[in-house]
Amino acid sequence: MNTLRLLSIKFVLSLVVYAISLDLFFEASLAQVVSFSVLSTILTYLTGIVILLKRLGSNSTLIVHFFTVYSIIWIFGGILLESYMQIAWGSITAAILLTLSEVFIYSYVVSFQTVKEKVTRNYKQVAFPYVTEMADELEVKIKKKDDENP
Repeated sequence: MNTLRLLSIKFVLSLVVYAISLDLFFEASLAQVVSFSVLSTILTYLTGIVILLKRLGSNSTLIVHFFTVYSIIWIFGGILLESYMQIAWGSITAAILLTLSEVFIYSYVVSFQTVKEKVTRNYKQVAFPYVTEMADELEVKIKKKDDENP
């Protein structure tokens, strides 16, 4: 899958979700929405798709994604938007919406990876599971008469 295409899809989705969730509870500027989108796109791509998706699977990666987005908005939103009580609602709304959108992205990435593995698997040499190996020994050990036990 083209990494640039995936990053652009994630960025546009996060831009829309942050525009909805942060403008619903705050009067966030466009620069703040874009900065949240860039930060969450990069962090969730690196942690989610590059590191965790192949190792943990999509369900566990979605849980990590939810808490990553929630903590990004909670920490930086509390600093930038200066409202600690309302930031909880904005962060939970954004985390839920982004996690729901990531379900489709992860399923697309997993399906693309399995198709790619099938294509590359066809070009590999087939190894049969029950192959008998027949070869000469490279090191021949000569038994001495003293070593033999009757």
